[in-house]
Amino acid sequence: MTSDELRLAAEDARRHWNSLDTALIEAIKACLVLNGGSAVATLGLLQAVLTRGPNSTFKWCALLAVLIFLVGTFCVVTAFGHRSSVFRSILVGDKDTAVQRDIKSTLWIAAAMAAFIGGCFVVGLGIALAL
Repeated sequence: MTSDELRLAAEDARRHWNSLDTALIEAIKACLVLNGGSAVATLGLLQAVLTRGPNSTFKWCALLAVLIFLVGTFCVVTAFGHRSSVFRSILVGDKDTAVQRDIKSTLWIAAAMAAFIGGCFVVGLGIALAL
């Protein structure tokens, strides 16, 4: 390969990493807002339901959902940590570690999304059982 081809390949790789990073950072922000906001909303719903009368079935489902949402929030924070180490690995020239951290970051984001979906399912189940 000529030097121009190598330069273009390096530029393409840099653009790829930048676009991938932007997409993953936005996914991290969205998951953090979804999981954190859902935990707060579920606690508010739990308070509103319990003031109208004790319903132990919904209470345990809501508390389990809050726990799941908090696990999702933890997954998002861990994903963000992996994203920041991707850049440290790129800066020192360790591409293999950067790729591994990138994959781990994506898996943590997927776990956060799964936690959000699971928490929503548990809240819906609790509401269905309470009716």
